[in-house]
Amino acid sequence: MDSGELRRRFGRHVQGLREAKGLTQEQLADRIGRSVDTVGNIERGVNATRIEIAHRIATELGVGLSDLFAFEPRPDNPAAPTMPEEAGPLFDLLRGCDGETIRGLTELVRVGLGLTRRP
Repeated sequence: MDSGELRRRFGRHVQGLREAKGLTQEQLADRIGRSVDTVGNIERGVNATRIEIAHRIATELGVGLSDLFAFEPRPDNPAAPTMPEEAGPLFDLLRGCDGETIRGLTELVRVGLGLTRRP
């Protein structure tokens, strides 16, 4: 993967985490001490970011620094199932949900897809 694609994937992941947290680009920019343009450029994959800024972003989004970079399948486990890239925002929305909420949403999806028989 080239560096441009890596920046774009990272940016989409940051955007998904930000949106799941209910923050605007302006709010995140203010909290990390950067401009809205900077946040927008990171999210679009135009610019990479320094590790210090990545740490601030992770802190404000309520995730660990390693979670900020958890947008790729792990190379040490090639057998791990991979999800389509389009599923990333869905997983980002589920971060921080409690187990009961996730179980309920899982059942709704199963019913919606016709994978569960209704009583």
